Amino acid sequence: MKKTAWRCLCGARPWVRLLQTILRLSPPRRLGSDGRHSASSAFLFVPFLAIVALLTTSCSAQIPGKPENPAPSLSLTQLEKGTELFRDDFSDTQTGWQPIENADATFAYKDGGFRLLIKTPRLHGSALVPPSTAKAPYESTHDQFVSVDTKHMAGAANEGLYGVACRATDNLNHYYLWIASNGSFGIDKYREGRDTLVLANPKGVERSESVRRGLGAMNRLRAECVGGMGSEPTRLTLYVNGHKIAEATDEDDLLNESNGSVGLGIDAGKLPPTDVTFDNFVLGKP
Repeated sequence: MKKTAWRCLCGARPWVRLLQTILRLSPPRRLGSDGRHSASSAFLFVPFLAIVALLTTSCSAQIPGKPENPAPSLSLTQLEKGTELFRDDFSDTQTGWQPIENADATFAYKDGGFRLLIKTPRLHGSALVPPSTAKAPYESTHDQFVSVDTKHMAGAANEGLYGVACRATDNLNHYYLWIASNGSFGIDKYREGRDTLVLANPKGVERSESVRRGLGAMNRLRAECVGGMGSEPTRLTLYVNGHKIAEATDEDDLLNESNGSVGLGIDAGKLPPTDVTFDNFVLGKP
């Protein structure tokens, strides 16, 4: 609603004038018990209440186009609490992510993001963050967080998984924190390219309302991988769009106290392809 129209409805001046006019009117007088005439307080009080009620109702009316209860939005900064070490929005295609093109998969910079496409049924793939370079320097750390935007571009919404790899020694050995476009999620452990241990949500039967569903939906993931030094277990936590949806611990850390790498992960289901675009990648220390 335009500002002028809103002032006509809820501006103070018209109501002040009306109230002043009423108060200037001579109130009716009644005969008191002492025989004297006195002003009727009820006469003044009732219209005053009516004016207040009308003013309150009018001014509490919803402004057209503005939601009554707007959903809180989380900024990129709020989702990435910690010390940022490396950021990539993939606008520069020379930041060092390794492209792949073969019969099984396509990994490539595309349209300002990084595309992971799996063409073979039940195949898992990962793309690890590039080594630190002069162009994209960062310091490796044992405790890690990764946050990234994901968009499932093609494939069946109830097929295929995608997410974040952490504590990786290579593309075949890492933790994998993932979601699916049907709302499923999980935390798995990969050794030699095989899903050897499911740490959260076995078989992916649980669903999360925090996951935006369907093809083309954007989800912001944050994965935290901390601990694992000495006798301390590794603690793994998955957030989606600012909400924690899964956590797990592992007594047998993959890295034997080294730092390891992080990256992007993807799985095809029984009915490939699974095609996902990643953007606004951030690596940091929680």
